[in-house]
Amino acid sequence: MRIHQITDLHIPEGEDNIRSSVLKLLSFVQEENSDLLVISGDLTMTDNSVQACEWLNSALPEAPRTIIMPGNHDKPSVLWEVFGPKRCISHDFYFALDIDAYKLIFVDTSSYSLPDDQIEFIKSEAANQA
Repeated sequence: MRIHQITDLHIPEGEDNIRSSVLKLLSFVQEENSDLLVISGDLTMTDNSVQACEWLNSALPEAPRTIIMPGNHDKPSVLWEVFGPKRCISHDFYFALDIDAYKLIFVDTSSYSLPDDQIEFIKSEAANQA
């Protein structure tokens, strides 16, 4: 399984070099025939720009499967509104996925910490693997 992860894009509103770089990254991931792309937070500047998220959503290729996770500069409700369940998977932004022989665990640290319910979730998922 080939997974690519991109983080801290900090896409501003309007056209600039950052958007050009993002397009190059997405092209590379698509050419590499990856199985999964994870964009793990800080999609926009500190403004939670819906416009920047909509631009990214329109730029994402259909393949590979893409998962969007919030970072500390993102507002999870904005990501859910723009990317929806297809790319955000869970409204809570923490979940586990079984892909091939792998279990991937995703957690949401947009609050600058890992909440207790997510720590318990990780423990539960680990216990299920034993």
